[in-house]
Amino acid sequence: MKYINIILLCASTQIAYPNRLDLTLLQTHPTLQLNWHSNAVLQTSSNLHHWTDLRTSAPFTSDLTPQHQFFRLRLSDFLLINNHQDAADVALLDTQGQPIHTWTNTHDFGGAVYLLNDRSLLKPGRIRNTQPFAGGGTGGNLTQLDWNSQTLWSYTYYSPSNHCAHHDIEPLPNGNILLIAWEYLSTSQAINLGRDPQNIHQSLWPETIVELQPLGTNNALIVWQWRARDHLIQDFNPSLPNYGVISNHPHRININYPPDSSTADWLHFNSIDYHAELDQILISCPTFNEIWIIDHNTTTTEAAGPAGDLLYRWGNPAAYDQGTFTDQQLGYQHDAQWIPTNHPGAGHILLFNNGRHRETDQ
Repeated sequence: MKYINIILLCASTQIAYPNRLDLTLLQTHPTLQLNWHSNAVLQTSSNLHHWTDLRTSAPFTSDLTPQHQFFRLRLSDFLLINNHQDAADVALLDTQGQPIHTWTNTHDFGGAVYLLNDRSLLKPGRIRNTQPFAGGGTGGNLTQLDWNSQTLWSYTYYSPSNHCAHHDIEPLPNGNILLIAWEYLSTSQAINLGRDPQNIHQSLWPETIVELQPLGTNNALIVWQWRARDHLIQDFNPSLPNYGVISNHPHRININYPPDSSTADWLHFNSIDYHAELDQILISCPTFNEIWIIDHNTTTTEAAGPAGDLLYRWGNPAAYDQGTFTDQQLGYQHDAQWIPTNHPGAGHILLFNNGRHRETDQ
């Protein structure tokens, strides 16, 4: 199994990349064409200690004399905030918390938001009625907006008693989008997968990961899918094919964990990330107090079989009967992500550990 370094942040710490400097450009020409990069800010200065940000896609002409002119490109010098002043607003803030730009749209309370290389904004949003699905992070819609808040593409991934997108999304290098979605199972369907009937309240919502290829302005094609229900293990009903010893199958998901929990939103994935070089997907599963990695280099058919089992999991060995509470490292974590190339800790995993398992707040 591949060893991966994990960087943990306690609940009193904000996630940020310290000194996330991509490169410094020392320029002697008074005119510089600014090319916009996702999560990038170009700055100009007459010295190396005081910088002015240039937040425009138009060519910039400096009033500084060439011999005193410096430029640098920095990453994450701004903050992209969803639900800024209105539930449907997205704001680009500087490091002092002042708005640089604001987008408006009709779908509020998205769980994530992404500024793409073409300066468009991609965000999940909540549609008004997603019954029977409800709870934190409920969505159902994905919208792409241009710089002036005009809709470029909008798509609904919700069907009553079938599926509903929620929480996070992940834009892919090929222009497709990964999304997290609940899948509806009736009581009988959940029992047939080995769920203890005492821990079912009307329904069960295992997770799916769907890759969408946007089409036109309001449509999409599902080009790949992974379903948690295809990778279950249970030791409750010996007559079912997924019956087995939990500790012998750490690559599988125990359908009866956590014990004594009857919530339908059983896994509650709250973040997703993608590693292009490895072609792998990173998932945060807070109800298991774990992060998981699965293979994306599969077909949908392959993803439904052993090739779609968990490649890696970390945070709580009790979830697969190989540890106890004292071994638990994560407590309802959020925002698991690979640190990008050319940044401190590149290739490691960064996450926010809410620390619910601790006896005292940290």
